[in-house]
Amino acid sequence: MFLLNLPSWKDNEFIQKNYSNIEISEMEGELLKLSKTGESNNNHNLFIEWDLRQVALVKNLDIY
Repeated sequence: MFLLNLPSWKDNEFIQKNYSNIEISEMEGELLKLSKTGESNNNHNLFIEWDLRQVALVKNLDIY
């Protein structure tokens, strides 16, 4: 998810002002490596687990 979003925000003005191109490139490399192997450069095994939860609320329009 984060790797897929990176192209959307890495050229954003806020990001460019607050992060160097080196930092952005390093993050991109880490995310790419993590997405392919589950490992990062700091040799920790990292796996992303996603859960999906949903709550649906319905207003009862019946007036008693």
